[in-house]
Amino acid sequence: MSADPTKPADSSTGVKPTPATAPAPAPTPPAPLAPAIHVAAIVPGGSGVVEYGTEIDEATVVARRKAGLDIVVRGDDTTVNRRLARKIEAQAGTPSPPQPPHASAGSRALPHFHQKSRNPGGHGFYETEKRKARKRP
Repeated sequence: MSADPTKPADSSTGVKPTPATAPAPAPTPPAPLAPAIHVAAIVPGGSGVVEYGTEIDEATVVARRKAGLDIVVRGDDTTVNRRLARKIEAQAGTPSPPQPPHASAGSRALPHFHQKSRNPGGHGFYETEKRKARKRP
């Protein structure tokens, strides 16, 4: 029986749970970071690498896409990144369906959107859990 009458004993062992024997709570995974939008450029040479530069706001990024320049949406959640990239592309004109990384672009290419008409040029890239842009040196 329990030595401390104020605490019930474990019915199977007769031993009171103590902080040392109680199961530890599972750690809470960190929340994914909100996506960030950056200027972007495709690295020449056929690797498909997209480099990111300065973080920019949504109004600036829409103007950049209307001018035919590349952007990249960076973050931990592929779905959130894709939705934001499409939203930006839609503000610049009629977006294409989501485009997978093209093998012909290189092994490090990112998925993206572009204008359905291809005018203006450029891409709205987005990161996935496994494919990331590289920081511009």
